[in-house]
Amino acid sequence: MISATFWKSVILYVALWPFVSALPPATALLRGLYIAPYEANTKSNFNFILTNQTSRSYLLDFIAQKNINSISIYDLHKILPDAALSTNLLDFIQTARSRGVIEVNAVGGILDDFDRINTFNEKNGRPFNGAITEVEFWNAKPENLILGQNNVEAAFNAYISLLGAINNLKSGLKLTSYLGWLDKDTTNQTVVDERALKIARNLQRVYLHCYDKTPDLAWERRAVDRISKFSKAENLLEFQPIFSAEGNDYYDDVIAHGFMGDWIRNNSIGAAEESFLQNYLKDPSATNSSQLKMVGFQYFDYKYLAFHVPLVTAPTTTITATTNKPTTTTSTAATTTTTTTSATATTAITTTSTTATTTTTKPTTTTATTTTTTTTTKPATTAATTTTTTTTKPTTTTPTTATTTTTTTKPATTTATTTTTTTTTKPTTTTATTTTITTTTKPSTAAGTTTTTTTNKPTPTVLTGQPCTTYTSSVCSAGVTYYCTGSGPYVWAVWHTGC
Repeated sequence: MISATFWKSVILYVALWPFVSALPPATALLRGLYIAPYEANTKSNFNFILTNQTSRSYLLDFIAQKNINSISIYDLHKILPDAALSTNLLDFIQTARSRGVIEVNAVGGILDDFDRINTFNEKNGRPFNGAITEVEFWNAKPENLILGQNNVEAAFNAYISLLGAINNLKSGLKLTSYLGWLDKDTTNQTVVDERALKIARNLQRVYLHCYDKTPDLAWERRAVDRISKFSKAENLLEFQPIFSAEGNDYYDDVIAHGFMGDWIRNNSIGAAEESFLQNYLKDPSATNSSQLKMVGFQYFDYKYLAFHVPLVTAPTTTITATTNKPTTTTSTAATTTTTTTSATATTAITTTSTTATTTTTKPTTTTATTTTTTTTTKPATTAATTTTTTTTKPTTTTPTTATTTTTTTKPATTTATTTTTTTTTKPTTTTATTTTITTTTKPSTAAGTTTTTTTNKPTPTVLTGQPCTTYTSSVCSAGVTYYCTGSGPYVWAVWHTGC
């Protein structure tokens, strides 16, 4: 049952056709990433990833931590002709799927590439879901031939012919194209519109170039125009904006390299997506098309994104428990003389002793780096020598490793009056959540001691998704939690929680 607080937190309320009619039911939006797994790179984490176990493990951890659920793979013209590399690729894809990837796309540029992709797919149980063309026909010129053509119009026609030939392979792969400028060589709107229609007839999805410094600029200067060009598609066409994670310190484009990498580093991947979505949802010209549907985001590419928002290793939480008990022990390292009255003996025993220490380290499963504890202090009944018992137990959480260290110090036993102070520290058992904030402070039985439990609550926005009847309550995908929120069948609230 959704609380009144939840309703008050929703800052947008938009009812639209669902974004994701063509996606698996458990998925709301795609967070896609281009990956070049077999390229040389001076940065070790990105150098020939496919054959470097350390780099491969880092990439797989990055995919899981950043909630990447779609990957698009470059370098297949180098990988697929080699049997050993092909085996490595298949293993990588299978492992990536176990880490949260639900869609794997193969990138190519000429028909031979797609022949090889189709053959590999049929032989290996169809590990690829889709194929992506990487053909920048708008950049064709005499010194830069595209598909053998030296001008934009000829290159465009060759590109359309390529799409037809790929479709004739009957591979069953969803065909996508990366697209930028349709009007680089003309101001004739009729020509531009006709190009968009020809492209849409041959594709199921387009990746629209939205490279800019911020999500707002990507929307204003790139997305609005490019979405409008495909809004008159005659067939159902999915789209994803592409953000470039290149920044001022690491980039590929030496002319215009200051793209979104620095903004994402200073904010987050989720913040970039939310900002863009808010612009998209508020623009009727973008959302009114009955054929063009946004299904997620795409990032160029892994090395730039991982450079600006690297894998975060959770810190280890160390919990120490110490117990002091009276004993009769002598040591040459350090000497303690204590006088204590025993409750069961009348004979005074005076002993010179030191501490004997036992340390045990045990792994503890945790997911939080903060332990919330309750401390109770009982005052001593008399003033004299003190025997202190302190016990600390870690909060029960998952899945980071913590260390528990137990140290026992046994002082000497002697005769005197007894003062006993017992301090027991126990954690409050907490469960980390990503959708609510609860802060509770309770006084302990001793003055000045409190117990506090805090969890984080994000700011929500509203998206659309599958009909409310598709899920029982909520779903997590690509770092977002979706809740069915309204009476309309396509109204969803989205909380960017990093779930």
